[in-house]
Amino acid sequence: PGLAGVHLGTSTHEPGEWGGADPACDHAGIGPFRSTATKSDHAAPVGLDGLRAGCTALRDQGLAPIAIGGLTLADAADCFEAGAESLAMVGELHRTSDPAALGWEAQRLRWLARPPFRRGQGLVLLGGSGAGKSTLGRLLAKDLDLPFQDLDDLIEADQGCPVGAIFATQGEAAFRALESALLPALLASPAVVALGGGAWEAPANRQAVAEAGFAPLWLAESPARAWERVGRDPRRPLAQDRGAFMARCAARTAAWSLAPMVLPFGHSSRELVSALSGSVSN
Repeated sequence: PGLAGVHLGTSTHEPGEWGGADPACDHAGIGPFRSTATKSDHAAPVGLDGLRAGCTALRDQGLAPIAIGGLTLADAADCFEAGAESLAMVGELHRTSDPAALGWEAQRLRWLARPPFRRGQGLVLLGGSGAGKSTLGRLLAKDLDLPFQDLDDLIEADQGCPVGAIFATQGEAAFRALESALLPALLASPAVVALGGGAWEAPANRQAVAEAGFAPLWLAESPARAWERVGRDPRRPLAQDRGAFMARCAARTAAWSLAPMVLPFGHSSRELVSALSGSVSN
C-alpha cells in the first residue's frame, strides 16, 4: 500500500537468481561485473558473458537488467551491447567533476547500441509543459525527413480558439476528450508528433500510439528548468502557479516513465537531435 508508481529493484549475483526475481520488481542488477576493492568478499565476477546471459533471463521475465559492480564509462558500450538497460558507475560518478557529462555520454552510447526508434518510423514526444517537445520535434522531423505535428495546434485549429480559452470555457475534461478524439488523425502516417503534457496519462492515447507503430520518447527535462521557460505564460493554463506546476509534473512522472527517457543533461535541442538521429542507421 502506498507504493503505486514506485519502481522497485533487486540485485542478482549468480545464475540461479536470474530466474527468481521478486515479482514486485521491475528492474534487477546483474553482477558484480568485476571484482571491486570495496567488496572483496563479494560473489565471483560474472564478466561480459555472464552479463549477457543474465540480461536475456531478466528480459524474458519483463525486467530491465542493470549492470553492476566495478563499472566505468569505458564498459558502457559493451554492457549495452550485452543487453543492459543501464549500468551503475558509482565510483566514477563519485570521482568525476561533471556527472552530467558522464550521464550524457552513457546515454549516447546506449542509443548507439540500441537505437530508440527506426528511421522512417513515426515518433511521439511526451513530457511536461516547457520541456522543449515542439522545438525538438521540429528539428528532429526536419533531420529525419518527416512531417512535424503538434496535438495542441490541431486542437486549436479544430476548435477555432487557443488552448487557454478551451480550458476556460469547456474545462480540462473536455480538453482531454479532444486530445483523445483528434490524436488518431496525427498517427495515420509516420510523423514526429508532440503531445501536450497530460495526453500520455490517458491509456487510450498510449494504446493508439502503440497500435500505430509509433515510438514514444519522454523528453525528461528538469521541471525547474521547464518552469523557467513557461511559468505564468498566459497561453499555458496549467503553468500559472509554480507549486501546482511542480506537483503536476510529479504526478505525471509515473505515466511518462512508461516511455523511453531522453535526458537533455543541459544540452540544446540541436545536440539532442544529432545524438538521436546519429544512432539510427539509414
